[in-house]
Amino acid sequence: MKNKNVYLLSLVLLVAFVFNPYGTNFFELPKIHFLSIFLAITTIILVISFLKNRQLNFRYNKIVTILFLLWLASLVVSTIFSIAPELSFWGSYSRFQGLYSHLIYLSFFLLFLNVLRDKKSQEIFLKALLLIGSLVALHSVLQQFGILTFSKAAMQEFLGRSFATFGHPNFLGQFLILPIWVGAYFAISRKGRARILYSLPTILMIAGLLVTENRASILGVIVGVICLILFSLRLKTIYKVALSLVAVLAFGAFIFLVAPSLRSLTTRMHLWGDTIQLINENPLFGSGLETFRLVFQKVTSAEFFGLEKIYSIADRAHNEYLDMLIMQGRVGFIVFATIIFGILAKVIKQKSKLVLTMAAALISILVSNFFSFSLVVHYLLFMALLAILLNQILKFKDLQIKQTFLTVLIAGGLFALSILLVFNSVKTIHADNQFKAGMNSIYAGEVDKGLSGIINAANLNIHQGDIFFHLSDILFLLGKQLENSTILEKASDIVDFAGDFTNNDFRYYFAKARISAYLGEYDQAQQYYLESSNLAPINPIVMKEWGVMYYLKGDYDLAIEKLELFLSLIPDHWKHKVDLEEVDSEVKEEYRLFMKHLPDLWDVFAYLSRSHAELGNLEKANYYLEFVEDNDAIDTIEAILN
Repeated sequence: MKNKNVYLLSLVLLVAFVFNPYGTNFFELPKIHFLSIFLAITTIILVISFLKNRQLNFRYNKIVTILFLLWLASLVVSTIFSIAPELSFWGSYSRFQGLYSHLIYLSFFLLFLNVLRDKKSQEIFLKALLLIGSLVALHSVLQQFGILTFSKAAMQEFLGRSFATFGHPNFLGQFLILPIWVGAYFAISRKGRARILYSLPTILMIAGLLVTENRASILGVIVGVICLILFSLRLKTIYKVALSLVAVLAFGAFIFLVAPSLRSLTTRMHLWGDTIQLINENPLFGSGLETFRLVFQKVTSAEFFGLEKIYSIADRAHNEYLDMLIMQGRVGFIVFATIIFGILAKVIKQKSKLVLTMAAALISILVSNFFSFSLVVHYLLFMALLAILLNQILKFKDLQIKQTFLTVLIAGGLFALSILLVFNSVKTIHADNQFKAGMNSIYAGEVDKGLSGIINAANLNIHQGDIFFHLSDILFLLGKQLENSTILEKASDIVDFAGDFTNNDFRYYFAKARISAYLGEYDQAQQYYLESSNLAPINPIVMKEWGVMYYLKGDYDLAIEKLELFLSLIPDHWKHKVDLEEVDSEVKEEYRLFMKHLPDLWDVFAYLSRSHAELGNLEKANYYLEFVEDNDAIDTIEAILN
């Protein structure tokens, strides 16, 4: 009976399987709202229990309480002083990592701390995680055989790497780290047949990790193994510390000597180099949770756009610690570092196999996060891991919270808040489904029906500016195609609403500029493009659309300047259009993927060819004409040339 709560809490691990094929955000949105609903139900049960039993036991440790409150304060203060407070509270529509989500994670930390009190309860929870991890790993392996892939296009996009129900191979790899170490713990701590029994799922999960080809997580596990060996050696603490420093130096050597030769890590090196320039912009409390995308455009280098899809605006540094410094500032980073180093300092003196393997898991996660960032399930498992380690290495008191007017009032508030959490989660998931249905209707040619669905979705989810930006983009494309100023003006109004969410960031000014240009308001568009370029000085897409504006205006010299700058900022795979039959298969594949993500590129060559033709630059006009695909445009340009 005592362990009933452990079994019930273990059900939260089912979040690993949660996804929503009927929405636009398949993975993170349903996962965070699964946690939200689970937390709400748990809170309601606890409130009823408190009112019934007239008291509630709560684990207390002074140091843990102080650090918990400091971390919570760093998140809250970062959100209050954020450059876009609403975005920092609710999070972006793709990641959902605002203060709202972090409050959910911290609530689960308290649940884990109070329920996973001893080794027995911890092992029950860890066995549940081992089962979940094994099933996810099995799914990962099956995807290699074309089973339960969800999307052939996604498997092609990830070059055959498995992603299971996590949406990306890297996120799956990060998830598998802790279950692998759980399997290792049970295999190490058991004997005979039990050791073999626990080794099998561990091997399966390692296989699942390998088919993700997530080098950061694989490296993390390897470093964790080395650290476990160091922790287990019967050496004086000073020698363990010295050897640990050697391991850190070896890791640093890998970063600076080996990493630059690997393409994905080369991208990260450029990303990190650009990001470091932002550290002193908001040094104490950061720019605010989920605001990396807003500030990074100021410092993005041309080299970065040469390595990534140009329509992809980086929303993370792909380094958890740089993200923390930028978005939470030095205060948040110092609090986090204090927690981690405090735990590791206590762990290094421990002999318990459970503590040592969980510490190795912690180190593996920290190493992996040096090249990545955490999302919903990763944060949940991180909270569970910290709670287990703290319960193992520190002593806690049981505080009895008794019924008073104040505690009953708080309990009532938590009950009401839980109801609101459920309502908000159901509403958000329903809105996402409507958004997807609306998009499908538009693709099917039912434009009015589709727009109605998307508008309903936006009205249901007014705390997500991304939906309004998407709605504005759709209306802009429709207005542009139909040459309908009423639709374009409606798109402009919706952008104004979306801009409130992001505090008028680069995306806001860019959207306003495009709309103004097609409305013929060129002076207004020019001002918006200037504002946009101040926030994103060398963004290729800004240069492209700015050039299109000058083309529409008939200012061909400036159109050529901006459009040729655009071409200089993107990879030159487009040049292979004229010699595609002569290049090798690798170059052809690069060309195919490049054009897949930039289908409207050929319009640029039409604008360039005609602009040069209008100015009498025949050689340049003919050069760009080779890349034009629209027959009407070709006829028009050839008529000018002749």
